[in-house]
Amino acid sequence: MRALLVHNPYSRRALKKKEIEFIVKELSVAYTTDIFETKGKGTIDEYVSLNGESYDLVIACGGDGTIHEAASGILRLQKKPKLGIIPRGTMNDVAKCHKMPKSIKKCLKIILNGHAKPHSAYRINDTFFLYGLAIGRYAGVSYSAGKKRELGRLAYYLACIKDFFYTKPTTIFIDGKEEKISQLFILNTKYLAGYSIVQTNEEFMHIKILPFKNKVSDTIRFWKFLVSKSKRHCLVLEKKMVTLDGDNLEFTLDGEKYVTSHAEIEKLKDSIEIIRN
Repeated sequence: MRALLVHNPYSRRALKKKEIEFIVKELSVAYTTDIFETKGKGTIDEYVSLNGESYDLVIACGGDGTIHEAASGILRLQKKPKLGIIPRGTMNDVAKCHKMPKSIKKCLKIILNGHAKPHSAYRINDTFFLYGLAIGRYAGVSYSAGKKRELGRLAYYLACIKDFFYTKPTTIFIDGKEEKISQLFILNTKYLAGYSIVQTNEEFMHIKILPFKNKVSDTIRFWKFLVSKSKRHCLVLEKKMVTLDGDNLEFTLDGEKYVTSHAEIEKLKDSIEIIRN
């Protein structure tokens, strides 16, 4: 069988040469392994979508953005390889959801001996996301935070402080109905920004909306939404498909920036197999 290891040399805990050699050696009991190193945004997605059908397994080693690109590439294929995860990012929300440890050795043991389980994903226009979409205040923190390699989580907290002073609402049309919001989320994970949250219904996408009031109230409701595991701090819509429209809407997809004025989003139930603990 064949495996493809994709990794991000710019992530906070980028793989060293000896670690790559160790991974290839451990996988050799079951797989012949090729390696692809990201050359920039979108290159993992492109490489997997062009070559993924030649592999039985794609292993994404990096942060949530690396996993997002690997999953997006797989979701474009007719014959889909399984997805394995070795977390090397800062927040590692996807890895936490699938109970993957930080240890490379332990991850490889799970990948070689664990079971692949179907996992739902989402299509937005001509691309995909695996665990979350967000727009509004604090949504861009994952890609706007600077010096993540040096500061780790502190970089995200500093970016949140900067966003606190952004007071304008986001105007968005949800299936044609105008809303002024502070934040909007579509989540497919138990974790957001490192916090454990309420699990979503598998049959529908849960669109969680925090209407705009003022910066203090909105910030309090946002943090209560993260830490209280309660739906009462936001509005919740349940849909299998939704359209979102507005002027140059800046979304975050699995931590990556995505800009569009029209988004057609649908849930793809059990569309990818992920090896988990």
